[in-house]
Order: sequence, then structure tokens, then C-alpha cells
Amino acid sequence: MEDRLQDKEFSLRHITILCRIVFAIILIDLTLAGFSNVLVHQLQSPVLKFPYVDPTFWAMHLLHIPEFITSHFYVSLALDILLFGTCIFALIFPHKKWIIALFIISYFVYYIIFNSFGAHHKHSRIPILI
Repeated sequence: MEDRLQDKEFSLRHITILCRIVFAIILIDLTLAGFSNVLVHQLQSPVLKFPYVDPTFWAMHLLHIPEFITSHFYVSLALDILLFGTCIFALIFPHKKWIIALFIISYFVYYIIFNSFGAHHKHSRIPILI
């Protein structure tokens, strides 16, 4: 199996290094978000929301997902712990695709919440989702 991977553009070693670099940067960004008091559990049940005209934002708000998460402290804290935990586990186990998928889902929810209640639709968190 290792011989087949070396024939490709990226070896397993290169993929591991790239994955760890990406998740180290994301972990730094999440840590800075924590110091800036913009993690989900730090929003303190915001009342103003700005979903604009993006169908994804409207769908999330029609399902009341952001409102439910932000209005319950322990649910929002669980989302923040899930964000940090999956990011750290992705650093440790970069080949576990389910960890990365769980991170992407939780980060997507965080992104919707952050942009809805913080009105930062054009923010630095967009490249992480891409």
C-alpha cells in the first residue's frame, strides 16, 4: 500500500503534515476567538440576528438551530468543546475522516451562528470552511 501512495503526488507523510498544519492554524484561530469572546457559549443569548438573503442562513434560522444553541448555555458550551476537541483530535489522528467530518459540521454551525449574530458575513472564517 505504501508503494502505491508514493506513486501519487502526495505521500501519506505529506498528507499527515498538511493536515496537521491546517488544524494547527484552525486551533490557533479558535483560541483567538475564545480570547475575543466570540465562541458560541460567550455570545450570551444574542437577540439580534442578520441572516441576510443567503438560503443556508434562512434554512438554519427557520429550523431555529442557532437560536436553540445560543439560548442554552450548556448546549453552546458543548458545541465549543466539540469544536476544540475535534480540532485537537484531527491534529493527533489526521487520517480519521470521521473526526474531520464532525469538525466540519460543527464548524459550519459555528460559522452560521457567528455570522448571524455577529454580522460578519465577510470574515476570516470563510477560508476554513472552503
